[in-house]
This record gives sequence, structure tokens and C-alpha cells, in this order.
Amino acid sequence: QQLEINNQALKIDYLIWIHGESDSLLFKNLDITQGPAFYQKYGKNKFYYESFKIMYYNLKKYFNKNIQIILTNSSICNSSRSSFINYQQNLISNLGSNFHILQETDSLDNSHRYDGCHLNSLGVDITAKSIASIINRFEKNL
Repeated sequence: QQLEINNQALKIDYLIWIHGESDSLLFKNLDITQGPAFYQKYGKNKFYYESFKIMYYNLKKYFNKNIQIILTNSSICNSSRSSFINYQQNLISNLGSNFHILQETDSLDNSHRYDGCHLNSLGVDITAKSIASIINRFEKNL
């Protein structure tokens, strides 16, 4: 809604999605009957994927026709990787040939995280360089 109000001519070339660490912790042991309605509807193995698709399709009118989607395989929280979040991130990366996933984010250890979950400046720097590398490859091919 904010995008529409502020700039109707906005066309996004790249969408970068770095997300999942807190979800992996929040939903790890949640009883599906106690979760939010959206979680109950799609379940543990699809809620993240379905949420992303809703966001993506709501933003689609702002995308350049050659939009590239870059997302990270981010699920580490308290040294534990979340297979159900990674699975859904990989589902998202298969939505189209313009989707690209960085696998190395979850391989960063706690020296790259400020709270055991979220990336600190070292982790952000490594991730930003990987994202820039993908963008640079596309920009060279234009």
C-alpha cells in the first residue's frame, strides 16, 4: 500500500528476500491448532511458501518485466537449521527461472550472527557480496 501511494511509476528490477531465522524458531514446536489461522490452513510445510507467494503477487504490479528475485536459504537460529523453512525457500526458488537462491547463508556460523539467529555485520557483508555477484552477472548481460 505504501508503494502505491508514494510512487505509482515504481518499477523494481530486483527483489531481495532475506528472511526465515525467526520463523524457524517460532514455528518449530508450535501446535498447528494453536497457530494463526494462516498457519492452520497451510500447515508447517507450506505456510512460509504460501505467505511469500501472496506477497509476491501483491507486489507484481511494481515489477519490471525482467525482475530477478534473489532469496537466501536462511533458517539458522540457535545453531539449529530448519529443514521445513529451507524446504519452503527452495520451493519459492522454483517458482520461475528469474528466482535465485543463495545457499551459503545457513552455512555461516555464530561468529556471523549477533544473537545466534540474525546476521551481524560480518554475515551481512558476506551475504551482500554474494547478492552483488548475482546482480553483477545480470547487469553484464543486459
